[in-house]
Amino acid sequence: MSDNGNRKRSGGSSSSGKNRRSSSSRNRRRKSKQQVKKFWNEGEALPPLNSSIALTPDPAAVVRSLGKPPLAGQDEVANSYFELVYGRAVGLAGALAAAAGLDVVQAEDDGLA
Repeated sequence: MSDNGNRKRSGGSSSSGKNRRSSSSRNRRRKSKQQVKKFWNEGEALPPLNSSIALTPDPAAVVRSLGKPPLAGQDEVANSYFELVYGRAVGLAGALAAAAGLDVVQAEDDGLA
């Protein structure tokens, strides 16, 4: 036990190996930071913003196209509640768009429903 100063550490690693690992780790971090910087700094300019939004006249059309909800005996009641929720969501989306300064217009019904 008196020769603790002369013993090598377990695992066989030397101080030069430790420096190599830390320098390669630094290189990986540096490359990673460069890749992140490259990802966020390059790119094309965004197209001009269309400042109007059209609200749908039939908010439940897409969901209705999926068929009746799988609620045995309650599908008609569920549909009416779902349509109320979808209508409310469209109304809130229009209100948020108006608050953001976008022009809100009512979309025309194309009669495809």
